[in-house]
Amino acid sequence: MRRAAFALSALLLVGLIAPAASAAFVERPAELAIDQPHYIDGGVQTTGAGEAMTYEASGGHLRIQPQNFDRSNVTEFGVATTTSDATLSDNTDLGVYELDVASNGTYELYWVAREVREVDNETKLVDIRYTARVRVSDTDMQHIPDGTIDEYREDADNWSAFEQAVRSDKVVGPDADMEQSTETAINLLRLQNHPFSALTGDFTGLLLTLFITLPGLVIILIGVGMHLASRRSDIKERRRQSQLDAERADLEDELDAIEEHERLAALEGMDWNDVPDFDDATARAFREHLGETVLDGWLTIQSILTPETLVRDRLRAMADTHVAVEEPVADGGATAGTPSYRLEPRGAADEMADERVATLDEPSDEVVDGLDWDDPELREFDLTAADIEHSLEMDTLTEDLDVDVVQDFESREEFTEYLFQFLQTVVDHEYTDKDGRVRPLRHALNLWLRALRFVGEREGVPTARYSAEHIESLLRTYDAEDEIAEWVNRVETGQEGA
Repeated sequence: MRRAAFALSALLLVGLIAPAASAAFVERPAELAIDQPHYIDGGVQTTGAGEAMTYEASGGHLRIQPQNFDRSNVTEFGVATTTSDATLSDNTDLGVYELDVASNGTYELYWVAREVREVDNETKLVDIRYTARVRVSDTDMQHIPDGTIDEYREDADNWSAFEQAVRSDKVVGPDADMEQSTETAINLLRLQNHPFSALTGDFTGLLLTLFITLPGLVIILIGVGMHLASRRSDIKERRRQSQLDAERADLEDELDAIEEHERLAALEGMDWNDVPDFDDATARAFREHLGETVLDGWLTIQSILTPETLVRDRLRAMADTHVAVEEPVADGGATAGTPSYRLEPRGAADEMADERVATLDEPSDEVVDGLDWDDPELREFDLTAADIEHSLEMDTLTEDLDVDVVQDFESREEFTEYLFQFLQTVVDHEYTDKDGRVRPLRHALNLWLRALRFVGEREGVPTARYSAEHIESLLRTYDAEDEIAEWVNRVETGQEGA
């Protein structure tokens, strides 16, 4: 009976030991690829070989990738060193293991991988334990990114300046409690910028501190004084800025007026929009029918309104108040066969012989040709107040100008008003003298400027553009035109040599 019990016990013991023996791990050295932090100089070194191999790396955070076993087969991993402060974790996103250590030392790492192996000519799943020894150094190295050290230094300087200001005799004093002073400053700043945040916490105590204690009252007075001073400074600055803005606006208006005056000094430089009371539609119509500029329009009108026609209409308007008187030859008048006439008021011509007086109801060609068109009576007569029937009908004028009154204007009267405004603008311009006569020199300079602009702008000749700028300057600044015109007249009449 005892033998049978002993034999049964022996069988049970063998049965328990056999599985344990079959579960023993197969030990193999692990081959690893280790990445150090990017701020570590140099690479990972190895010493020894096989099971005695040691990996030498630097930095407190290492990334490890096995080389001789598959991560997907790993069932267990860790740090075998029991007293170590290192941890080994699996970063599935990157597909690596990460070793974090807090101090320098040598650490035993292991991985248990379940792999298919041939055992006793049979294919079995075998747990293989891969181990590696890693010696880590420089774990206390701290990496500071670019620019952070400057921020640290700036923060340190700011704190030193703040501490120096608080400990000065003018604030708290050398024995100031910096923690308490800092908290007080923060509370005051919070109260200034976020008043409602003071409704929580020691708001009552803060109010009592401010309104009861002497330092609190001083702080209040300082705050009120600073506010009033800043407001006074703001008001002064706003007033000064307003004055500067007004002066700047005046200067800009003056510059615009000067530029406008310089541009309009040449009749060639005037656009139809520069004519008073001309809107865009009117300017476009005149530009289409009379030319691009006001000078083009004036030249176009001159080709239609001949001087003889204008003189004849003016004489007809003077018929009620003036007569034409033939000049005697003895008074320096015309020679035989070529009579000349002067204009006289009707009252002054009553005593003259009837044969020497010609009425102006229908001026004859002889009177028109024999009259000095620069006669003072003719020049000074106020044509605007006279009731005159022009020789040139508006129908003829609009036909010659190819103006579609119905399409471009509301009525013939409106076109007449715009045409009169255009002519009045030319008369008021420096292009003409005080009597409304075209100044020869300005006329020549405007025509010259017109030609130079055409050659310079459309043909691209640089010298023409330079010359045009010179002519524009002459038209803006030259005042001696009457003198030059008189000199030219004397030269033409032979009174002075060229």
